[in-house]
Amino acid sequence: MLAFSEKLTRTPWEMKEADLAELRRQGLTEEQILAVVLVAGFFNLATRIADALGIELDPQLTRGTPEYEAFMKGQ
Repeated sequence: MLAFSEKLTRTPWEMKEADLAELRRQGLTEEQILAVVLVAGFFNLATRIADALGIELDPQLTRGTPEYEAFMKGQ
């Protein structure tokens, strides 16, 4: 699922039926595959919009920042 999402993000023009077949082989249903595609697509869209408009993410949500680390320790 992560490899599929990464490929969809980095090289969507290279997606093939075999990529879907691998998710099915791993036991995902058609509905779950659709959910993976929709979530990855949404985050790709949101990131591109934020990048285009110069929107900075909340530091608590940015992995590797001190704010993120502090937030995660508090969970």
